[in-house]
Amino acid sequence: VVPAGDIDDPGFSIGLMNTTQLTEGLLLNGQLHLGLFDGYTGGTGMVIDALIEPAVIFNDKFSGYLDLLVTTNTDSFGDFLSVNLAPNLDIGLGDGVVLNLGVSFGLAGDAKQAETGFVATVLRDM
Repeated sequence: VVPAGDIDDPGFSIGLMNTTQLTEGLLLNGQLHLGLFDGYTGGTGMVIDALIEPAVIFNDKFSGYLDLLVTTNTDSFGDFLSVNLAPNLDIGLGDGVVLNLGVSFGLAGDAKQAETGFVATVLRDM
């Protein structure tokens, strides 16, 4: 919210997250995020991010996610629009350790992800 170090312009963001259980083992996660002020938006409009994430819990070791990420800016919806898809899988390794493997790619919009991305993350529940 306030400038830090050599940053001249403050930025501010606010978001709302929700998880809904659709059926046993099937969840729908959602997030709406708004970014305000020049430090966050780069001086152009207001940033709007949305995440829609169906999640399937297969068993106590495996969970799958299909992340649909939509980002735009109120200054010019079309010029800043990106729609990206990021399917990923959590693999429980034991003792609170989870390996997340995924891929991401651009679906639509002028600002969509240009290259395919791969992710491998180790998560530890402490």
